[in-house]
Amino acid sequence: MASLTNPVLAVVVATLAIAIVQRLLKKTIRAAPLPPGPKGLPIIGNLRDMPEPGQEWFTFTDLAKQYGEIVHLEVFGQSIVILNSTKATTELFDRRSSNYSDRPGTVMVNDILGWGDWIIGFMPYGEFWRRHRKIFHNFFHPKAVTAYQPVQRNAIKTMLKELHDTPSGFANHVLRYTGTVILDIMYGYKVKAENDSYVSLAKEANEGFIRVAGHTFLVDLIPGLRRLPSWLPGMGSLRSAEIYKKNAFNLRDTPFELLKASIANGTVTPCLASDILAAADPNTDDADVLRNCAGAAYGAAADTTMSTLVTLILAMALNPEVQKKAQAEVDAALAGDSERLPDLNDMPSMPYLQSCISEALRWRPPIPMAIPHKNINEDVYEGYSIPAGSVVLGNVWGILHDENVYPEPETFRPERFLTKDGNVVSQDPVSTAFGFGRRICPGKYLALNSAFLAFSSILASYDISNPTDVNGNKLTKPVDYTTALLPLLFLLSQPPDCLQRQIHHTLSREGRKGYADG
Repeated sequence: MASLTNPVLAVVVATLAIAIVQRLLKKTIRAAPLPPGPKGLPIIGNLRDMPEPGQEWFTFTDLAKQYGEIVHLEVFGQSIVILNSTKATTELFDRRSSNYSDRPGTVMVNDILGWGDWIIGFMPYGEFWRRHRKIFHNFFHPKAVTAYQPVQRNAIKTMLKELHDTPSGFANHVLRYTGTVILDIMYGYKVKAENDSYVSLAKEANEGFIRVAGHTFLVDLIPGLRRLPSWLPGMGSLRSAEIYKKNAFNLRDTPFELLKASIANGTVTPCLASDILAAADPNTDDADVLRNCAGAAYGAAADTTMSTLVTLILAMALNPEVQKKAQAEVDAALAGDSERLPDLNDMPSMPYLQSCISEALRWRPPIPMAIPHKNINEDVYEGYSIPAGSVVLGNVWGILHDENVYPEPETFRPERFLTKDGNVVSQDPVSTAFGFGRRICPGKYLALNSAFLAFSSILASYDISNPTDVNGNKLTKPVDYTTALLPLLFLLSQPPDCLQRQIHHTLSREGRKGYADG
């Protein structure tokens, strides 16, 4: 944990004094012992055991190896419970969802960034959340998302041509693909080929989402720090938060205001947002709910798809034998028809390709530490007490890298999800990677369809070569990948010349160039 500096000492002392009183008042007789965990210090508890933001999943996975599937920490009297198994997350987040569907409402997310007021993933559980969830369900449930295949396929054709023209810019092409799909569906907006302002806007906003989601910040543990000027030493997270907040609200408000203007002047392109807005009751806040959903939709589907596709590209480059198997399956499904790309009807005949997607979600999950849950009432699990109001975390990384469930977890091996006769046997990584219970990502089905269509089309059109260094020598490991973990975060944080050295594509499959030419 970052050390505190002198300018914040007064606030820290005051906070500790308050924490002492709160701790004394909260003392209760529990029906069962707390879950195991490292021994804390008086008052501050396990503050020194808390990891830096961006490293939680490593630290909590190490704790799981020492203490088991459920681990307890306490910081200034706040209980933090980490769940490290599918068994635990299923029992608590799914079967006891009425008690575990709330959000803790952290200082960073709610008070500083204001995201709990409009982003469904951070919103407190209740009627306002249900209204937002209903809109997402109506338009993104499994049957509904099949209607968006024409939008996805048009975006894929553009992406394939861009990969052909400038393969070194693959990261931007994939990002533009995911942005095109969600912006077209929600707003009827057609993304420009290069330097599109909305894609740039979403990219900037999503960087903030990724750097905040699932993380615990010093200001969450010592709320009084938010009252200090952000320019003071040690207040870097507050300075960053100012930028994240501005970018997020720009993503929510800018396209929505332009939509209303186009409706007013009669130039609107029919889309989900215009249809919902037309049916909104002007005497209610229905329009605000729609604006919130449309703004959050990008993060709910687009960035997950982006992260998954970049992981798949990397995995294929590093595992050519896996790529060949997946390409053979795509070729067999297309049966030599060079006039078409794969579609959703081909999905059942591509179990190996589906298992590649599952393995990508397991190997490098888009969000390795799920957004925190909060239990409303005290509960008992496996003989352990979980105090009411605990911050309950699903350790996605730890669950999907448990070597007892997934032997050699750092090895990319799609076969782990196939039976001997080649059928898909499990989608557990898919469920875990998208969150838990009633708070599961509402864009899950659109993201999976988008990933399948794009990945199968790329394999139908191109070979993905091994990464090379500046001298053209093939590499066996990705450069600077594991330090950033999230593929999307990796892409956002690295300069273009570094990206171009990471992976390159070659158009080398006979009879496939027509796809790339659009």
